Amino acid sequence: MQNRLTAIFTLFLKIYASYVLGLTILALPITIFINQRVVYSVESPLFSSSILQQNVLDAVRIVVTGQSKSTNFTQFEVQHLKDVHVLFGYFYLVGLIVLILIFRTKIPKPPTKKYYAWSVVAITIITMLAGVFFNTSFEAFHELLFPQGNFAFAWNSQLIQTFPPLFWLLQFLELQLITVLSLLFQFRAAD
Repeated sequence: MQNRLTAIFTLFLKIYASYVLGLTILALPITIFINQRVVYSVESPLFSSSILQQNVLDAVRIVVTGQSKSTNFTQFEVQHLKDVHVLFGYFYLVGLIVLILIFRTKIPKPPTKKYYAWSVVAITIITMLAGVFFNTSFEAFHELLFPQGNFAFAWNSQLIQTFPPLFWLLQFLELQLITVLSLLFQFRAAD
């Protein structure tokens, strides 16, 4: 029983590390610009591409550093991005602890292929459900992580036009894909 719990706990750590990797890739400005191109090929933004590019760079700077200089975003949008900065800080701190645990701990019984397979199935089912009910999932996610309510903006706001709902759906699906691919890679090495 203890070996099974250790294997499940180790698998949880590896899933978390896979999400950290995915978020890191998706937070790169080049990835954001590519995803915006895809989204804007389907729906037209209200602002010019130069304004959108500047907004992306401003948003990434605020999320990464927590600092805002002159920006097209309103005070409320900047505050939301600063809250995301704090959230990412906690997420990466836990990610660092997870990586240390993974690499510094001798694991008596690592996760088997069965555990990896079940986690891939679970993530796939969650992805399909969250994708089908994306607006509801997105709203619930924000209500959970931002209980102060500073995440609801008008459809024509700079933040929503820079990162429309379709952009976040694409980011979510890519995050899940990166996580599943990471787990499948680990699956190959498992017993």
